[in-house]
Amino acid sequence: MSPSRDYRIKQFRKHIRASTRSLVAGHGWPEAASLYHPGCTREEFVAHLVLLRSNAQIGSKFDFVKPLTAFDLYDVAEVRKACHYTNIGMFTSAEMVERKRAEHSRLVSEALKQQSTA
Repeated sequence: MSPSRDYRIKQFRKHIRASTRSLVAGHGWPEAASLYHPGCTREEFVAHLVLLRSNAQIGSKFDFVKPLTAFDLYDVAEVRKACHYTNIGMFTSAEMVERKRAEHSRLVSEALKQQSTA
């Protein structure tokens, strides 16, 4: 039996954070985390984060532009899209709340659609 989707997303986030910290600290991209590679060099990745930070409002946080729940994390191609550096953005707390609300609504409507076809 495969792990639940929520567990998979939690583990995915953990690996992404650890790999990103390693890359930014200059230790390189962990070999074990090659699946989670951002699709650019360390210098390009750090430059991207610096650019995001410089254009962000105070109190903004990094998050995925397209939520992880929108990807099939059992598909390698989808994981690579989810990890790509262009899928990282800076959002204010208000933006994050609104994004989570929209994502929740999308998931509920998908669940209802699946339920009605079953």
